[in-house]
Amino acid sequence: MKQHLASLPRLTSVFPGEKLGLYLAASLHAVSSVLVKESSGTQLPIYYVSHVLSGPEEHYPPIEKLALALVLSAWKLRPYFQAHSVEVVTDQPLRQILTKYDVAGRLLRWAVELGEHDISYAPRTAIKAQAVTDFIVELARVDKHLEGAPEAWTLHVDGSANSRGAGAGLVLLAPDGRSFERSLRFGFKATNNEAEYEALLARLRLALEMQVAAIHVLTDLQLVAEQLSDGYEARDATMAKYLARVRDLAVKFPHFTLSNVPREENGRADALAKLASRRTPEAWPEMEELPAPAIEVATTAPGGAPTTWVQELLRFKRDGTLPLDEGAARRLRRTHAWYTEESGRLYKRSFTYPLLRCLEPDKARTVLAKTHEGICGEHIGGRTLAHKILR
Repeated sequence: MKQHLASLPRLTSVFPGEKLGLYLAASLHAVSSVLVKESSGTQLPIYYVSHVLSGPEEHYPPIEKLALALVLSAWKLRPYFQAHSVEVVTDQPLRQILTKYDVAGRLLRWAVELGEHDISYAPRTAIKAQAVTDFIVELARVDKHLEGAPEAWTLHVDGSANSRGAGAGLVLLAPDGRSFERSLRFGFKATNNEAEYEALLARLRLALEMQVAAIHVLTDLQLVAEQLSDGYEARDATMAKYLARVRDLAVKFPHFTLSNVPREENGRADALAKLASRRTPEAWPEMEELPAPAIEVATTAPGGAPTTWVQELLRFKRDGTLPLDEGAARRLRRTHAWYTEESGRLYKRSFTYPLLRCLEPDKARTVLAKTHEGICGEHIGGRTLAHKILR
């Protein structure tokens, strides 16, 4: 006991440019958070925030209490949020809730307020700093793995790279025994580690489109498994990008687990990966080809055209992808809450009109030209033209 009391964590200072982490917790009567930084593999506390719930706050759903804890942290620790990038580590879908426009008024207001800061979200795969005084309060809720958990889909992934090319094999098994297999051939050079991540990203996107609620990923590559479970650090810049992209997708699943298995237990995916890396597309017509790495898709649109603001918003809504330009990324985080995606199209919320459809620049110019050249011709004014298009 004396040794434990003598080694209690102390608050530490930060240096410019450091990325900070934020852990949140909520109970029936209070919310709290702790701001930390990582040094030599150890998380050190910077500051604590605690707030006693009162009045209507006590009746907030658990997820809204966590959102309140995040907003209070941004208010009270504003100098840290303004000067540093902050990564919120949580096992709750906060990013999805704080990026939707069709939510309760306070959530929309909080989303707009948080948009001015450089905030990212990561799944909590390990306890780490959450054990520090348990963030002052205990998170009182039913474990999500208990009663009512849906049956999990099983995903086998494997990547292969050699002198002839690179590819991946994917096997997705449904709870009822159905199997979905696919070989992916890459139109770019990739290492075995990159091929494994590409395979995982491709199948996770498909699982999200299929509205899979619970998924268990099996991989025979220890590096990928350890990096996703925070056992290994992604020191390489490319691996760090892949890791961030996988975590962005993983947090969208209510139930996501990953395990490292021996190669012999991943035989079918391994065979499909080797097939994709050795054969040419002409010799295997049903093989899917990926023209570019998943971590570079956000830089250009299909066909090499520059990415438009509509595409940037859609990608951020779908998988959290931010533009490479820091200024554009900051503007997107500040304004994204006013937009929503419906049936693959982007719409903006309006106070006096229904949902306003957002158009690509070339389509917008076409609409303006066709409307202006209509029955009114050049007699229509600019303001009248704008209102006519809105209708």
